[in-house]
This record gives sequence, structure tokens and C-alpha cells, in this order.
Amino acid sequence: FGFSNKPTSVRLESFTAVRINRRVELKWVTAIEKDILGFNIYRSTWLKGKKEQINKRLIVSKALPGSLTGAEYLFKNWNTDVTRKYVYWLEVVDISGNKTIVNYVIVKPSMSFQPIGSK
Repeated sequence: FGFSNKPTSVRLESFTAVRINRRVELKWVTAIEKDILGFNIYRSTWLKGKKEQINKRLIVSKALPGSLTGAEYLFKNWNTDVTRKYVYWLEVVDISGNKTIVNYVIVKPSMSFQPIGSK
């Protein structure tokens, strides 16, 4: 499937990811969300790899339909492989069902990870 490059009614202030042991926390902040249903998160192990949606349900917009407000969001990706790099994409879904990738972030492997039995 493909992704649209059409402009959206979202102004994204930030999209960040932090690895905490085997968990990756994705945070994003919007300044404006006009007529947005919500968001999806996609993940791959490389930038041009096959994107897999990792949220089971749409992450519903916290802004009221038609409003020009923004919000803060947090999504936790549990049980990730600390030795792998991941690329996460943020997709916006508007009230018409149009989907647009608005940003991506790369999470590098954990440099402090030591497999059991290693010195």
C-alpha cells in the first residue's frame, strides 16, 4: 500500500523516540489538529523497509473536531529488540479517511546492551 503526500490539517511540533531498555517511547506534540480522527504508528528495521502498523487501534485525536488546538501524545512499543535499529513513522488520518505520513524518527540499537554471558 502507499502513503499520501497531500498536505494535512496538522501542524506537528515534534516527534521523538526514546529507548528505555526493551521499550521505545514515541512522543509527539501537535500545535493544530483540524478535522483529524487520529494517528497510526508504523515501524520497520530500515528506512526503505516494509512498514508494519504497530498500533492495534487508531490513536484517537485529543482535539475536538473542527477546533484549531493541538495536543501531546505518547505511544509505547514494548518488547523491542535492543540490538536492532528501528524506524517509526507517524501517520495522520483525517475525518475523510485520508492517510498521510507526516514524519519519521530513527531509534538506534542500545549501546549499553550486553547479552547474557558476555564480558
